[in-house]
Amino acid sequence: MQHGVIGKVWGLMNTNAKNYLAAAANVTALTAGNNIPAAFVATQKTGSDNFDAQYSSFKLTEETSVETANKIKANNICYHSCMSMLKDAQVIFMNEPEILTKFVFGNLLALINPPVAGVKGSIKEVGTNASIVGAQLSAQLDGDIAKAIDVDDAGEFSQELKEGNYTLTVSAAGYVTQPIIVDLKLTGLKTEKFVLAKI
Repeated sequence: MQHGVIGKVWGLMNTNAKNYLAAAANVTALTAGNNIPAAFVATQKTGSDNFDAQYSSFKLTEETSVETANKIKANNICYHSCMSMLKDAQVIFMNEPEILTKFVFGNLLALINPPVAGVKGSIKEVGTNASIVGAQLSAQLDGDIAKAIDVDDAGEFSQELKEGNYTLTVSAAGYVTQPIIVDLKLTGLKTEKFVLAKI
């Protein structure tokens, strides 16, 4: 709270100083008789503009933190309401197991945020750990056709895939092709780090 008040006071002082120095008569009076250095007005303007930029950024951050706190509060209210509903349902439907399973938090979460399978990782050169420009990666599910996976300039990749056994094949011009077999489950993206050797 105190830093907000201090910021407002400094902001007001800064605005007043800029307004005062914007009047030519005031600048003439200040610079007469070498009361202040000739460069003072320009220096003050630069400092004032810098302050305004930093204070605006500070206020934006402060407002964002308030909004974040509001979101956290709203999320907590939703969570407690949801848990209360699930507890009530455990009593209401205790003799109806098929319905009861729909009122378990994990099952409800899976409806909103279903589990995924897939792969992520990197492709680098052995020894140097340098990115390999033009590296290609494919994923082939058993009994299916191979699917190309995008690899960025840093050699990083990330792709959701169906659950199952895959052959991942990495290739690049001038490097030994590297196939591996992975079993992807609905437990998130599996990390694979490929290191290719030059031919």
